[in-house]
Amino acid sequence: MLIAATIQRPTLLLDEAVCRANIEWMARKAARTGTRLRPHAKTHQSAAIAEWLRDAGVTALTTSSVTMARYFADHGWQDLTIAFPVNWRELGDIAELAGRVRLALLAANESSARFLAENLRQTVDIWLEVETGDGRSGVPWDEAERLDEMRRIIEAAPQLRLRGLLSHGGHSYEARDAPSAAASWAESLLRLRSLREALRNRGAGPLAISPGDTPGCMAAADFADIDEVRPGAFVFHDLMMRQIGVCREEDMALGVACPVVDVQAARRQWVIYGGAVHLSRDALSENGRLHYGEIAPFDPERGWGESIPGARVVHLSQEHGLVQTDAAHFDRFQPGDLLVVRPVHACLTAHHLRGYRTLRGQWLPMMAGPEEA
Repeated sequence: MLIAATIQRPTLLLDEAVCRANIEWMARKAARTGTRLRPHAKTHQSAAIAEWLRDAGVTALTTSSVTMARYFADHGWQDLTIAFPVNWRELGDIAELAGRVRLALLAANESSARFLAENLRQTVDIWLEVETGDGRSGVPWDEAERLDEMRRIIEAAPQLRLRGLLSHGGHSYEARDAPSAAASWAESLLRLRSLREALRNRGAGPLAISPGDTPGCMAAADFADIDEVRPGAFVFHDLMMRQIGVCREEDMALGVACPVVDVQAARRQWVIYGGAVHLSRDALSENGRLHYGEIAPFDPERGWGESIPGARVVHLSQEHGLVQTDAAHFDRFQPGDLLVVRPVHACLTAHHLRGYRTLRGQWLPMMAGPEEA
């Protein structure tokens, strides 16, 4: 049971039962097609929550940095993929980590493939990063000649083991319904498979496929003919996932308990201790206006109650949040009260707050940030 008096500042509340149910759902979906579930740990960054994944049969993780991979290696994880273009300046740390675990790296371009082939002495797995529509990093899916050159560089280096083709279809977050997210997922898979066939025609051997984005993984009918998937946000879900239509209200496992520090009657606004450094600046558009989270009352048993109709975080500065409400609800909160913000995007909110208070009152820390390590 949560004790309101112990919450003094913005605190990330976690419903363990909902989180575990989300994990089990995705694990069952992957198991039906024999697809490896390699969840992206950047969402939770917590050794304790990673153990909940292990309880569901997960044996491998994705991370977004060498530092994060080291953290999970220190907590017993032996199969890790750093799903970020290899940072040449961290070669020494990469080499040390590769001596401890089965490590996979991303080659996002030809120069990085050559750098690894010429400078890394430890054995590692390599994924070719393919850009399938999100416009971020990697080689565009229709540039098979470039990817084939990278393949040849990697295969010529005895310490590098080519795994296959990896992509992040982040453009699925732009979908506004589940069928659109499923269509985005299907398009990315079609492009990966087309590229795989083009590389086979150029002499490549078997290549695994590893896509990863939560909207697509949630909306896809199944994971047939996919070697592994790497969703992350599914463990918590959030308002963004609900807006896309790939989760339900009851699937969202997080809320941020924020103290009310002021009320502005003329504007019908509550001022909360909960700003951009706590909630992030991820926003959703609703009726033509951006907001940074929905509001629910604090509940010591359930964490939070039903969202208050129309109450939204409409402005953020560094520490302040302004919550707009209406005359029917304005008198519900006074300075000293707690309310709960339902976050727009769970990953960045969790990252900012650095730890979780479960509904039983247990504190689950996250990995230390660079300034804390």
